[in-house]
Amino acid sequence: MQKILTLALTPLLFLLSIFAPFTAYLGGGFMVNAEVFTPESGTYAYVATEDVFFYATPNTQDGLFRLPPTYYVRLLDYSSSFCKVEYQTDSQATKRLVGYVKTEQLTFVPYVPQRPYLQCVFEVEYKIDDATQSSNGFLTQIVMTCFYYGDYDVGSTTYCYVLRE
Repeated sequence: MQKILTLALTPLLFLLSIFAPFTAYLGGGFMVNAEVFTPESGTYAYVATEDVFFYATPNTQDGLFRLPPTYYVRLLDYSSSFCKVEYQTDSQATKRLVGYVKTEQLTFVPYVPQRPYLQCVFEVEYKIDDATQSSNGFLTQIVMTCFYYGDYDVGSTTYCYVLRE
């Protein structure tokens, strides 16, 4: 039985020994190469799921908003539990926020993403029914431009975390 098994496996082992160097030459297309990637300051991390919170401090009680999935944060300081990160940049429309994200929820990448942050600007309009007011049209409508950062829940209601002016 052992002789039959050896005869059956010999051609397979021969083929593997021939193709193994070839697949390594192609970048290991058929073999998995484990790489250890240690995040450093300036590294970007991918937000893979919808439940990743941006915290004001490294404490789960200080959650500000959920980060938009499929976007990134930039690492400022690494620790095993929380990473200090920045989200967005200082510009005319946005403000750079520095906060914390749970390390286990981040996927660190060895590249600089082309578009790391969500760019979403929208207008919020407040209206007061002028017919019921005696203000003669004074302050019956206000329109504000806001920049979206993420969202958060209070009870069963979802709110947007925005920058205004």
